[in-house]
Amino acid sequence: MIIMVNPYTNGQVVTSLRNSQSSPILGSVNAVSMNRCDVEIKRLSDGFYWTGTTWTSTVQNFPATVSNRNPSPPWYDFRYDAGPGSANMTSGTQYLVWVYCADLSGGTTIATVTVTKA
Repeated sequence: MIIMVNPYTNGQVVTSLRNSQSSPILGSVNAVSMNRCDVEIKRLSDGFYWTGTTWTSTVQNFPATVSNRNPSPPWYDFRYDAGPGSANMTSGTQYLVWVYCADLSGGTTIATVTVTKA
């Protein structure tokens, strides 16, 4: 199983991780049968996690919306729109976007991207 996290790349400078202010966390997974994809966003300066509204020291992860884009070869798309907006991010700070996907046969894979707030 391969995960592609879009539109972000390692080291990219961003203004936001929220759909209404920038781009949502998008991606594609090649798998025969997708079970779920979860997203976690961690602020690396203090190790806090995004809750959907604020930051906390407790690990938080949220299900992404998954849809079947192309059955042959099997690719599934995922989308997470509730990342932190510009006001909830600190300039110059790095953020780790972690995506975990599992298929129905028990296969799992993880992708990470580290971005920096402009």
